[in-house]
Amino acid sequence: MTTNFEFLGTEPIENVITSMHFQIDRVIYFGYQDVMKEKEESTKRFLKRYCGVSEVAFYALPDNDLQGVLKTMREVIEKEKEAGHDMCFDITGGESLILVAFGMLAAEYHLPMHTYDVEADELVELNSDSECRQISQLVRRRDIAMDLDKYIEMQGGIINHNMQKSYKDHDGAVFFEEVKSVFGVQMKYTDNWNRFSDYVKTRVAQGSGLEFPISQQKKTNTWPYKKIFQELEKAGLIAHRKVSNRLVQVRFKNKTVKSLITDGGSSLELYVYQMEREKADDCRIGVHLDWDGVIGDETDVCNEIDVLTLQGNIPTFISCKSGKMGANHTRNALYELETVAKRFGGKYAKKVLVIMQPLGDGYQARADEMKIEIRNMKK
Repeated sequence: MTTNFEFLGTEPIENVITSMHFQIDRVIYFGYQDVMKEKEESTKRFLKRYCGVSEVAFYALPDNDLQGVLKTMREVIEKEKEAGHDMCFDITGGESLILVAFGMLAAEYHLPMHTYDVEADELVELNSDSECRQISQLVRRRDIAMDLDKYIEMQGGIINHNMQKSYKDHDGAVFFEEVKSVFGVQMKYTDNWNRFSDYVKTRVAQGSGLEFPISQQKKTNTWPYKKIFQELEKAGLIAHRKVSNRLVQVRFKNKTVKSLITDGGSSLELYVYQMEREKADDCRIGVHLDWDGVIGDETDVCNEIDVLTLQGNIPTFISCKSGKMGANHTRNALYELETVAKRFGGKYAKKVLVIMQPLGDGYQARADEMKIEIRNMKK
């Protein structure tokens, strides 16, 4: 049996990454009482459910007392030694006092010590002690693939798949060609797109199926947003027929195109999703994140993130805004993205705000302070 000694920290991926790459039988965590209260159950559940760890134990350590820390650790190590277990120290994400203790005990007992570079997903073996074998020599390698469902669960939340919008379940080359076509028109008429989308939505309510009527304006004898309609027709996304001197009937190409045009921000979200999924290990759109990891309870708190990706161990939270960003709108968008990414992504999360209109004065600097990448699709 192999026992891995770890420091239990506040960053979940650091607590489990070794067990996601090696066939560890038993994990013993040392840490502080407040962190154990918060992380013990979720860490144990993740290790047993996904990593095949058979035993997980937790030992609380005294604050700012190196001798007390060493005493507790020695007692645990002696028990593992008596049981004949192979042992190793994992210092990934460790706090300074415990790192000192781990280093001292690794040297005293001739035990291997390692860490993981979470961003590179690489093992770094630290011992130069010729009397001990490294973890790569002691333990069989076994890689557990991370995906977004596991990642969010590891953070103590859950993805609520029941809240997914139906049109976002579509896939395939034809669908994304239609997305690109609608987005191309949106890019050309960014300033008016959301108002145009709202206008079409009101007209669709007066029609049926894929068709809806447009009344020509008496003074100008033309349609509202005629140039945008003409661009969409040129792209093969809509068609029109004249019913009378004052009435035109417009028909969408299909239900997908209808959804894309009447939901002003969806073509931007789907375009970004298509670009991201080509380079990510996992990529989802319209992801609803439940804060407490229990769907359907009375105190449910849920946030939607427009696009969520995972590359290796690094999640990226992407918020898409297609309209003009006023001061309040910009501030709310930045803080909401920061809050959701911090809760469900941890310290390794990346944050991206995709926009179609320039940010207001001062907000680029604020985004930089919050380490939020601003991606302006018009540039």
